[in-house]
Amino acid sequence: MELRDPAPWPARHCSAWYSDGTYMYVIGGDPQSGCLTDVWRSANGTDWILMEDTIPGYSQRNNPNYAHANDDLYLFGGEQCGGVGSNEVWRSPDGSTWTQLPDAPWSGRGMQVNSCVDDLGRIWMLGGSNEGDRRSFNEVWRTSDGMTWDLVNPSHHGQAGTGIPLLGSTRNSG
Repeated sequence: MELRDPAPWPARHCSAWYSDGTYMYVIGGDPQSGCLTDVWRSANGTDWILMEDTIPGYSQRNNPNYAHANDDLYLFGGEQCGGVGSNEVWRSPDGSTWTQLPDAPWSGRGMQVNSCVDDLGRIWMLGGSNEGDRRSFNEVWRTSDGMTWDLVNPSHHGQAGTGIPLLGSTRNSG
């Protein structure tokens, strides 16, 4: 394996990384000196295009959750740089044009949030935590459009650091 030149985007962690089946995306994150709100896209993992330097209106944050459903990209939650969890929801058809949807009814969260998309195109969000107040969640929420969220399981005692497998589906998101 040959080592390639570094990607053009700044080093970071706690960012959103996902694929819509055609492109890979890197969005925001923490470069160890603040938070980013940039959007990068690549078809091959080598050649990266800056889609958006700063998503207008999207506050700097890390640990945003993400999904690709019904031909749209979604960003939801995350932690603002001060550690405050967010319940904002954003949608984009192309990674460049973003629209803020109504805030979700769940409490703000960023870390350890798990999401998947089922065969019906519904986004499922499970758990999460908020570093600011050291709270963990294990509610299960579902949405078909990013605007209307249904509480599927109202449990309130969370466990941090878990993952979610999606069984019996041909879809993968996040």
